[in-house]
Amino acid sequence: MNEQFLILDCNYLAHRAKYVFGDLSHKGSATGVVYGFLKDILNLMKRFDTQSLVFCWDSKERKRRKILPEYKMKRREKELNRQEEIFEKMFYTQIEKLRKQYLPTIGFNNVFRQAGYESDDLIAAICKSLDSQECIIISADQDLFQLIRPNVKWYNPRSHTLVTLQNFKKEFKIHPKQWVKVKAIAGCISDNVPGIKGVGEKTAIKYIRSELDKSSKAYKTIKNGWKDIVLRNRLLVELPFKGTKTPKLQADNLSQNGWDEVTKTLGMKSIRFRSII
Repeated sequence: MNEQFLILDCNYLAHRAKYVFGDLSHKGSATGVVYGFLKDILNLMKRFDTQSLVFCWDSKERKRRKILPEYKMKRREKELNRQEEIFEKMFYTQIEKLRKQYLPTIGFNNVFRQAGYESDDLIAAICKSLDSQECIIISADQDLFQLIRPNVKWYNPRSHTLVTLQNFKKEFKIHPKQWVKVKAIAGCISDNVPGIKGVGEKTAIKYIRSELDKSSKAYKTIKNGWKDIVLRNRLLVELPFKGTKTPKLQADNLSQNGWDEVTKTLGMKSIRFRSII
């Protein structure tokens, strides 16, 4: 791969598609997630002028729960009613078809998932294996800030925000590698990882920049919570998680016929004749 390539947080893109196009169906089968996902990758390829995409998917199993059983354990997981269970099943069915059938049919060869690990782990393993290859992480997950380097950028499709090494340092006045410490101190609400009580990201950043008075309550609170909370959280937030295998990238064999076959089968007239190559 010589051209700039995109590393996709696929579960994020799939959930994004679910909320926008979740009601779409064709011949009685739900297709909204697939449609929104394919539409997104078309737009991203055009936006960044590249045909090189890497697809990273979450595993349903989560090894991090051995450290923190509540990790990403939302109350909603225990309270789904029958109708919600049906929608969840439809969502994951579409994801599986994307991963195993539709993307390979189109000719994308870099489609990865590892049992027990998350898309973030695969993205991190790939980024850390690169030398000077230019790539852009596509995600809304700011945990991935820690991976930003001269050749690695982060892009949020929702806000159209592109974060580079230069503007990250300008905004936060720390190095991306220090973002792990920020998240370990402050925790992560979306992942249900509790940080030090009463300490948010802004205070954690000030601590790392040595801007907190050592006699202040915030400084003492962080120091007191270091051993029990921060060290545990670091194992959870540092990417990739221990044991992640580095996916081996290979050249794609993109096929316009493959794209046409998938979109025709799913009745996606509005994107059926879009060029994929």
